[in-house]
Amino acid sequence: MKDCGLFQRMIEDLVAGVIEVSDREKLNEHCRQCGECRERVKWHEDLDGAGEAMVPEPTASVCDAVRGRVLEEILNRRPPAGSFGGRGYWRDLRDLLRIHPLAIPAGVMVLLVAAIFMGRWSMGLGGRAGDPFLRGLEQLAA
Repeated sequence: MKDCGLFQRMIEDLVAGVIEVSDREKLNEHCRQCGECRERVKWHEDLDGAGEAMVPEPTASVCDAVRGRVLEEILNRRPPAGSFGGRGYWRDLRDLLRIHPLAIPAGVMVLLVAAIFMGRWSMGLGGRAGDPFLRGLEQLAA
């Protein structure tokens, strides 16, 4: 029949389990008249039945075992190469500070010196020749 293309789409919907009730009735009516479409529907039903016969439904214990292995794998997965920890900025920072305990005092010193320089610069006192603060820093560096 010339309408078989339209009904082929309905057969695909039938196989997928998403066919509308009205379309199912139209397909049944068409299959009564069209042997080719009737054979297609039978072929899909036989194929579906063969798949069910070949692969048994897993038991609940098998599903639980697989779920447990997947969850364990997720929990034990290492972060990919190239990422520090892959768990978030604050956790990575915390881990970095645990690995390098001198990072906190060094960071505080950098912030303190930057604050002093910014404060002196904003008051017009920084960077002058003979500045006692700069002399003191030069003596510390020497």
